Amino acid sequence: MKILHIEKELETRKKVKKILSREGYSVISIAAASKAITAVKKEKPSLVLTEAAMPKMPGWKLYSKIHSIDENIKVAFLSSVEISSELKKSLIKAGVSDYIMKPFTATDLIERISKLAKNHEEV
Repeated sequence: MKILHIEKELETRKKVKKILSREGYSVISIAAASKAITAVKKEKPSLVLTEAAMPKMPGWKLYSKIHSIDENIKVAFLSSVEISSELKKSLIKAGVSDYIMKPFTATDLIERISKLAKNHEEV
């Protein structure tokens, strides 16, 4: 599974790439949402893992743009902003694949991404 990870913080990009690469995922990391659409078109990822609150392009807007390109690409948000369970349910009902809170453990991230990968294979 190819994952496009969008995160402004270098240390988080490195951490996510290291964790997921060890699990056999192909991870492309970029720092800016402004480069995400080009990367989605070029790399054709199965999953986009993006920070929810990116400068210049909020996660929801990025999600909408990605799904206008390919609605089969799963999009999961990473965020340090706590949201209510009702809002999380609304996001997932609207098509967001997951909402992962930072900080996260390697085990939690692997479990969440593995679940998304399994769901992707079943489609």
